[in-house]
Amino acid sequence: MLMNVGFEDFLAAGSDRRLGAFPFRRAAGATWDGVVHPIQAIERYGGWGPWIRSEILPIEFSLSAGWVPNYATHLVSGSLQTRMLSEWYRAHQVPLPRVMGSLTFLAASFLHESVQYPHATKGSATSVSDLYVFDLSASVLGHVGGMVPFLARRVDAANWAPLVSIVHPEGVVTNLGDYWIYKIPLPRTSRTRLFARVGYGTQFGVSRAMGDGLAVSMAFGEETDQRVIDAVTLDERVTIVHSVWASIDRNNSLLMSVGLSGRREDRVTVNVYPGVMRGRAAGFGLWLVADANGRTRAGVAHRSALGMGVGGTVRRAR
Repeated sequence: MLMNVGFEDFLAAGSDRRLGAFPFRRAAGATWDGVVHPIQAIERYGGWGPWIRSEILPIEFSLSAGWVPNYATHLVSGSLQTRMLSEWYRAHQVPLPRVMGSLTFLAASFLHESVQYPHATKGSATSVSDLYVFDLSASVLGHVGGMVPFLARRVDAANWAPLVSIVHPEGVVTNLGDYWIYKIPLPRTSRTRLFARVGYGTQFGVSRAMGDGLAVSMAFGEETDQRVIDAVTLDERVTIVHSVWASIDRNNSLLMSVGLSGRREDRVTVNVYPGVMRGRAAGFGLWLVADANGRTRAGVAHRSALGMGVGGTVRRAR
């Protein structure tokens, strides 16, 4: 979860995904500057009016409207993430599981904001809205109120993240992303549901129960391909491309998935999760990622590694 949430913006085209090359100290310092000087960051953005219209209130409707991902991912997915982490800590008998769940989520959120702006020297107003308004709220709403129980019980909300991995020997992070799915009931049918997948892109489709707990889902939508950051305001503009995604799950636990998109990076993604293979291989998962230049990487993950994996390049870029 820390890798998928924290390094999610490595998915953008042109990102240098090498962990050894990322300027962690500078990026974290810039994010911390926004935390301790939020008003100055908002003023650099253009003032309170533009910040509130774009980041806080659902007023601006454009590809750069920050409130859309703020509510959909930072607040809603963040609340689910907080609860999931807390329950994981409780199941493993970690003291203060709710506190640990909130702190882990906020740590991932801080890493996420740092990775968003690797070349910044000052804090971003979007990081102020993300961390102070939406992520902090999510770290509380994950434990109180009825939103999380409603999403979990009524629309089968679940985290279907890929098997994030590090490619040897370059140290490149690949096959990542923080994706949540929702299966929305339809009238007069119990086997077919509307399906939504939300993360670095959004796809909508249908999910069909096949018996024995199995379900097949297919969705179409859009993915973020490129991010352009204003050097002064740190305002973000994105370009999007079409995508299609298909999966098989059992009792809402993802077994395998295939994603295709017009993105330059991760154009093709295939994930086979632990538990699908039998015998001694049951704990292993497999993944494959190919980009628009023909470079293909593949690898393995293991259940004991908490979803992390390793891989290598099996075909070089043309």
